[in-house]
Amino acid sequence: TSAGSGSLTVTFPGGYRAGQTIVVQGNQNNTASAYTSGMLTNTAGYSWTFFGPCQSVATDRSMGLWYFKVASTNASSDTITLNSSYSATGEELNVAVYSGLGAIDGAGIVCAKGTTGSPASGNYTVTVGDLLIGTGQSPNTTFVGSGWTNRVQDSHSAGSGPVTMIEDSVAASTMN
Repeated sequence: TSAGSGSLTVTFPGGYRAGQTIVVQGNQNNTASAYTSGMLTNTAGYSWTFFGPCQSVATDRSMGLWYFKVASTNASSDTITLNSSYSATGEELNVAVYSGLGAIDGAGIVCAKGTTGSPASGNYTVTVGDLLIGTGQSPNTTFVGSGWTNRVQDSHSAGSGPVTMIEDSVAASTMN
């Protein structure tokens, strides 16, 4: 994870194995500068799938979510770069790498918004075994839901919010 402003990078010195799925979350404290698909690049030259942006005017936050399924092993170092026009502090780049996932159906992003309590995404359709990924930012607390696992948790200022996270869950039943 990296925090800063403008251009953020994360380097994976050992590259990736075939079949891994890389999930990247960009987060900024500004809805006036929404993320777009072309803002994420990497030295391995992958073509990223973009879900987003997800914006909340109430909290003045904007997030983007990208993923890529690695087709063949790449042992070379890889640097992921998020380029944005946002230049104030409070921008973050978070990455989670998964192994053993099946095909991604590209259902898209469901934005959960709120200024108090736990955010709720509303209804969405999933199939048993689907990987569900939740990302978010909270002013001062985490909100890992029941049955979810926290994969990345970061704070802008040494333990005092806002807190940004990536969490996941595997669907145990079909839901709408």
